[in-house]
Amino acid sequence: MAFGRTLTKNVTNTLTLVHTASANGDVIIGMRVTNTTSSIIKVSACITNGGVDYYLVGGPTVATQGADIPVGGAIIIINGDIDKVNLINGDTIRVISSAAISADCIVSALTL
Repeated sequence: MAFGRTLTKNVTNTLTLVHTASANGDVIIGMRVTNTTSSIIKVSACITNGGVDYYLVGGPTVATQGADIPVGGAIIIINGDIDKVNLINGDTIRVISSAAISADCIVSALTL
């Protein structure tokens, strides 16, 4: 087992890949999305497995279903102190924002 992280700059208004599970699987112990713009944005995040999206926050229509992130703010989607998410080989995490080039994402994982 090893600790790792994935850093994704400039998440946009299409689903953006922010993490891919290792061959043996991962335990996601933290995930943060930060607003890098001068306006409020909405974000949604999902785990994709077999072509199906399972939303961690928000939904497929980010403009109405996304979680608000204020200017200069961030949202913690997975907090390792409270919860963890297991991924298996082939799973990915993707994030979408309501605005282009508007967010950064950090995913912390324990690779099995």
